[in-house]
Amino acid sequence: MAATVLIPEPEIDNNQLAIIPEVIPGSLQELRPDTPESVPLTLAYEQAQPDPNDVLYAVMRQVGERSSVNPWDRARLELLRISSLELNWDGENAAPVMEETMRTATVLIETAALLGDSARTLDQAVPKIFPSANGSITFKFVRADKELKCIVNEGTVEVLRWQPLEAFEAENLWEVPVSDVPEHIDWLLR
Repeated sequence: MAATVLIPEPEIDNNQLAIIPEVIPGSLQELRPDTPESVPLTLAYEQAQPDPNDVLYAVMRQVGERSSVNPWDRARLELLRISSLELNWDGENAAPVMEETMRTATVLIETAALLGDSARTLDQAVPKIFPSANGSITFKFVRADKELKCIVNEGTVEVLRWQPLEAFEAENLWEVPVSDVPEHIDWLLR
């Protein structure tokens, strides 16, 4: 049984918070805890022993303590957490996420948020986001009877689509630049 370590809440000034939106545009500037599309937020910053003076850790703790957050902001924060993973983050020599992969993943999430917003399905198209041991990032979108999986590795996105959800095999596999992903998100939203 793991012991619980209590870490004092670090002090953060606005100058430190100002650096975060440069990593993922709009990630913290748009937190809207009182909007109808907000959802409960539970964030776990589980890597090793977090440094209480780490700005990322402190921001995630402060945001996580709010009663609710826009679902896209929650996804942006998860992407930010994934960007901080270091070599061997899983205890089995997993690779960290490379900078180009993060840039591509950021473009993908912002594109998906814009398309979801314009289709008035903002809260229905938010993906689950997972790091992979090879340094890639997986986005899993599920809406109605469709599933879209986007695997970002450097500047390329592998796209798989399932319909219906119970389908054994994906419809197809596409390896595309991030600029071609919107047509697949449109498919999901139709």
